[in-house]
Amino acid sequence: MNASYPIRPVPAVACLVIKDKRVLTILRGKPPSENFWSLPGGKIELGEKLLDAAKREVFEETRIIVEPISPFAAIDAIYYDKTNKIIFHYVIIYVSAQYLEGEILPDDDVLDAKWMSLQDMEKTNFEPKTLEIVKKYINLSTYKFR
Repeated sequence: MNASYPIRPVPAVACLVIKDKRVLTILRGKPPSENFWSLPGGKIELGEKLLDAAKREVFEETRIIVEPISPFAAIDAIYYDKTNKIIFHYVIIYVSAQYLEGEILPDDDVLDAKWMSLQDMEKTNFEPKTLEIVKKYINLSTYKFR
């Protein structure tokens, strides 16, 4: 199915990886969130399990190896064109994951990737819905970021 002007929502995953009180982030290189910082992730492939998609997307976009833990949030990401037609509609499932190994090497459709503190994320052009979800997760978790 084509992602732009879809006939139904497209399932996708975003992966929250925390290492040394920093979050793995990417600068998106393609619409709909082009030039926004976000979490690594993308479309779930046909027949692919959710956690496998999270692991694959993190590796494809950053070359970091992770062990997905569990889903913790889900949102509709709906984008409209100038004529008010839906150009993108993703159902994004957020998954937490444990960092295992690797050094960041931006790849795939990523312009840049880096580990960011929450303060860094707040100072960048971070995708607003994702930043809100990350903040809620951090506030509910045992991690102390400030």
